[in-house]
Amino acid sequence: MEKEKRISPVYLILCAAAAGLFALLAALGGVHADEAYALALVRRSFADIWRISAAGETPPLYYYAAKLFSMPFGYGEYAVRLFSGVCCLLITAIGGWEITRFWGRKMGLTFMVLFPLYPFAMDRAAQPGVYALAALLVFLSVLFAYRVWKSNMAGDWIGLGLAGICAAYCHNFALVSVVAVYALLFLCALVCRRKLLKGWLIAAAASAAAYIPWMKHFIRQMSASAGSDITARAAVDGAVTLLHAAGNVTFPLFFGAVLLLILLGVILRRQAVPLLAVGVCALTAGAGIAVSVLIKPVFRVEYLAPCAPLVAFLLAWGVCAIRREAVFGGVMGFLLVGFAGNLVYGFLPVSTAENQFDQAVAAEHGEAQAYVVLSDNGVHVQQILAYCCPELPIYAQETLGDANPYDNIHPMEEFDGQDLDTILAVSDAGSRPISGFPRGFQADLIGTYQAEGDSFDLWLLQKQEAEEKAE
Repeated sequence: MEKEKRISPVYLILCAAAAGLFALLAALGGVHADEAYALALVRRSFADIWRISAAGETPPLYYYAAKLFSMPFGYGEYAVRLFSGVCCLLITAIGGWEITRFWGRKMGLTFMVLFPLYPFAMDRAAQPGVYALAALLVFLSVLFAYRVWKSNMAGDWIGLGLAGICAAYCHNFALVSVVAVYALLFLCALVCRRKLLKGWLIAAAASAAAYIPWMKHFIRQMSASAGSDITARAAVDGAVTLLHAAGNVTFPLFFGAVLLLILLGVILRRQAVPLLAVGVCALTAGAGIAVSVLIKPVFRVEYLAPCAPLVAFLLAWGVCAIRREAVFGGVMGFLLVGFAGNLVYGFLPVSTAENQFDQAVAAEHGEAQAYVVLSDNGVHVQQILAYCCPELPIYAQETLGDANPYDNIHPMEEFDGQDLDTILAVSDAGSRPISGFPRGFQADLIGTYQAEGDSFDLWLLQKQEAEEKAE
């Protein structure tokens, strides 16, 4: 049994394979609004990151960490993406190491195979955004909670406290997940191991004290947050998102069946760690849904991304509980085929999509002196424009206000005072802007473009001569 808990050469091979996969993912994909926001914010000063994050929707830790990681590489897009890949690699490596120590080599290696290919995780593995780091920190919180349960050592309590407070400073719903970890650990200690209560109180009090500087911003962000309305259709769509392999529409049903059987096994066998994983995921989703139903919508399904490693762990635990090797191999084969489909269905559209707005398209219209955003979805589109055209001013009817990390986005009121001859205007796809184009300009449609799900029409606006206006 001791031999089964040692690290094998296969562990190193899987680490290398995961590193290669995440490095590849970091080189693929376009940029949508959230990614453009992250890429802009990491270029700001540390003081600006705190100020802008406080006015925005997420805490500042990810932006600090991504800034430090990408600083030697000039804050390049690939470097910022790669930071998320490194976080996912650490989940794979640490998870494989710890799971092997506690539950054996088979389960550790199974986790290392399943997590890098788990669609919900892989979709965010190389995005410039908070989810990969939040997932790492929530996963570490759960691992340290289990280590505390086993050892009650001061070092593990410190690890739990640090991982938890870092998660809280990374994403607001990562904070919810960590609170769920603490709550479940408290209940277990109260019922079974009361000697843990002293350490729990110290760790919880220290974490709460460390979070005080951000508390008022957390309250404001949650008050201003605009999540999705909780409806039956939204619940179904959210469940499919958690199970999906991108365009592989037949996979969620079978994956869901496997996961349901594993959940039933967890309940029947009542093993502590799988129940902890299920409990953290359930409490995170339950808290978000409850607040959204009872108070105001604050929850989106992507806020469960920090729990993705726990789902992969649950899968590994359930699959490894299968004692017949033939059945184990069949279930693993089914999962791997479905998960691998995400590589095809997820990234094929990126490489084949037409009319993508990017730096190359912007360069084709280098004569433009500014952009004017007249789209109803202008907050998203203006961020993509700001990323693709950092040297041009962008005027928008609705801006991010104090949460704006871009130097070139300005309110529409400032446009009237500019002496411009040629500008590019953005409107909703298939329609002219309701408010009309700026006066004194002739509008000609260039085409319809897409930018990571956002479609818009691009117009060339040229100032009319005085005699033309008279006519």
